[in-house]
Amino acid sequence: MMQDLTPEDLLELTPEEVRTELTAEDVHDRLLTEPEVRHIVQAYDAFWLHPGNPQRPHVELASKRCSNGYINLRPVLRNSNLCHLFGRQLDLLIRNANVGRVDIVVGSYRAAIGLAHSVSIWLGCKFDFTRKEITPDGQTIQVWDSDQRIGTDELVLHVEELVTTTETARKVREGIARAHEWPIRYAPVIPVAVHRSNSANMDGSRFLQLAHYDIADWAREECPLCAQGSERLQPKEGGNWARLMGEA
Repeated sequence: MMQDLTPEDLLELTPEEVRTELTAEDVHDRLLTEPEVRHIVQAYDAFWLHPGNPQRPHVELASKRCSNGYINLRPVLRNSNLCHLFGRQLDLLIRNANVGRVDIVVGSYRAAIGLAHSVSIWLGCKFDFTRKEITPDGQTIQVWDSDQRIGTDELVLHVEELVTTTETARKVREGIARAHEWPIRYAPVIPVAVHRSNSANMDGSRFLQLAHYDIADWAREECPLCAQGSERLQPKEGGNWARLMGEA
């Protein structure tokens, strides 16, 4: 364990030290700086930005829009030490925002589940999540199928690991709404580990993020990279991530 790390100390950690040794206890109750969060993400090669060469591929997002950058937090959050750390960091953001008593934390399938659970542990409240489902007409939706439905007087804290276009976050709330006959009370904030959206809020809740990345995205017909002949890749399919990183 590396006690009482300053921002300067953390930024000097090697990728191996970040992956295997860094814990929430090493920074105690201070909020990480944005460069520190980026340093942790980069230790997993979890951030990619298009180099500007049209011969290199670019990203097709889940929304079908094109982008010149991509962040994949799953390799980071699947490690319990860092999921615990990021959960604590979001807990600090929530407490600083004076949200008050939270009854249940919810997260989306799949990458946000572990982070939402970690936040619920720090807050000492219940936890649940939506699951992804494909409709007969091929649409992707988020479904709430918990046996324990949300009470009319319960305050729900909606947590996401990453917000790109707000599409997934909106589908989470739509899925929860379909499963309840009464309106759901949401906290006025949505804590996220990494924010890369142009939106500062959604449905009356503002985003609280540990780090923000300025990354562009376009409709396919407006994409300058497509216009230059750059290939579109879905980053999580097959060996596409390695291709984007220039390793294949």
